[in-house]
Amino acid sequence: MHYMLTTKYNLIKVVKEHKFFFEILCLLIISIPAVFSLLNPYYFSMHDDQHIVRLFLLERGVRQGDWFPRWVDGLGFGYGYPLFNFYPPLIYYIGFIFRLIFGISLVSSMKSVIILGFFLASLGMYYFMRQFVSRTASFISAIVYTYYSYHAITAYVRGAFAEFFSLSILPFVFLTLYLVFKKPSIRNSLWFGLAIALLILTHPLIALPSIPFLCIFGILMITFSSEKIKSILYAKVGALLGLMLSAFFWIPSFIERQYTLVDKVFLGELSSYFLHFVCPQQFWYSPWGFGASIKGCYDGISFQIGKIFIFAIILSLITAVVYFKKNRLNTNVRMYLFFLVMSFFTYFLMTDGSVFVWNIFTYLRYLQFPWRLLTFASFFVSISIGFGFYFLNDFISKLEFKYSKIIPIIICICYISGVIIVQQKYFYPQNVRNVSDTELTSRYEIAWRVSRSSFEFVPKGVKTIKSDLGTTILDISPETIQKSPYSITWGRADVHIIQDDFNKKIFDLKSNEESQFQLNTFFFPGWEVDIYNKESKQFSEIPMNVFNDLHLMQIHLPRGDFQLRFEFKNGKLRSYSNFISILGVILYLILILVVFLSQVAGKYIHKK
Repeated sequence: MHYMLTTKYNLIKVVKEHKFFFEILCLLIISIPAVFSLLNPYYFSMHDDQHIVRLFLLERGVRQGDWFPRWVDGLGFGYGYPLFNFYPPLIYYIGFIFRLIFGISLVSSMKSVIILGFFLASLGMYYFMRQFVSRTASFISAIVYTYYSYHAITAYVRGAFAEFFSLSILPFVFLTLYLVFKKPSIRNSLWFGLAIALLILTHPLIALPSIPFLCIFGILMITFSSEKIKSILYAKVGALLGLMLSAFFWIPSFIERQYTLVDKVFLGELSSYFLHFVCPQQFWYSPWGFGASIKGCYDGISFQIGKIFIFAIILSLITAVVYFKKNRLNTNVRMYLFFLVMSFFTYFLMTDGSVFVWNIFTYLRYLQFPWRLLTFASFFVSISIGFGFYFLNDFISKLEFKYSKIIPIIICICYISGVIIVQQKYFYPQNVRNVSDTELTSRYEIAWRVSRSSFEFVPKGVKTIKSDLGTTILDISPETIQKSPYSITWGRADVHIIQDDFNKKIFDLKSNEESQFQLNTFFFPGWEVDIYNKESKQFSEIPMNVFNDLHLMQIHLPRGDFQLRFEFKNGKLRSYSNFISILGVILYLILILVVFLSQVAGKYIHKK
């Protein structure tokens, strides 16, 4: 008996001394069922099956010496387009880092990104809630957030990995903003800025609508802050740093999208927001499926909240009333009410009853799907449920009977187990495929299958036609895709390829007659060409014609021996954007140094 008591005491002591690592271990354990179906060498089917190709192309671009390859070859039916000028790159850089460190396949790298995303989501939610409530209630919020249905939909049904990863970043954005108001300092401001930058680089379509939620949350925090002016100042500094750090991406993405088919394809057709409102009854029940979102109430994917979560929300309302009677409108009650109201508001915005809001705030249309607000709803609901259990535990612990301290832990364990048992069945793909990286990155895969499924970043000017469904598609078939990086459209010329990188292409040409050289690459602002006359040994600019069906670059050449050099340059806008980000990095490092030196000086003064 004495041995058992001693062992129990030692175990409790170890847990208390290493509580951080114990919490991390618990969060890892509860995340495992969500990713168990990924622990194999196979790939799986999804709606947005393009990530392996994107990772492959980003890696190729980086290995060609371009740290941020805005332009990629292969996509756009083999004619290339500025993918990473518009599509957020963070998840692919993370996948690339996994490749560099562990030498794993493209498939394993992207699956590792998903595994990391689930763990970070639970970690961020847990430590956000720890600012307000007990460990047990924080674990409740973490488990609800991890196993919320939309988490499974983004990862296993839609394959929207960027949006999925934004669910992992969002808790850290709110956490760091809270810390800025709780204890305004340069250090907390730096963390907030980093979180903002990461969210933008993960998914700008989630970062943009998060602004009003963060502003409202900030206003609420001002009422709690004892240093209001200082808190606001540091919050603004953090936000500005975040915008500067990510400026290299979001500024060109926002301004140059007018040169692409994005607005025509997304906002005017299948992704138009008014086609994708959710019927209210679908929140209570909609069958699980791997189909598409359609107009009406019979979508192929589920938008249900989950009855185990709905009952927990109802319980939170009851326990909040009891807690309010004893504690009045304290901080935790205000926080609970804020997130509860935000939960109901985001679900309201997903229904057609909110169409007037969408018509007033037109920037919301870039969300494409109203149900994409489930990203925020899952975050708000998880917090509300966590507060509900905190109120319940507070009520039980104040009853002061023999097991009043043990019962909350038992309730926590039972609910966590129930959530995993009920929700875990959704965290599986529809089917798996035994395919290699080579198969997933073949020319056919890149230039046709993936290109046909996503071509919104193709430049304006490329000829389009209407499909049988009445949607816009490019007037390109598999037979018309060029296999060579160039063509001689008329005349004769001997061509030798010197360099064929994504953003730089060099060709030696020799011809005894006039000819027309065509670079089989879509034209987009930034492409420039010059010619080197080997006889006169001089460079000169040469005009190019892009007024053809595919908006390709064509050069009329005289007789002679030349070298043609095509280069995709940043131009003023992208160069200024890069400069702002570089300036942001320098400023960020300076502030880190300031924080470090102030800490060292503080310790020195304390010793004196």
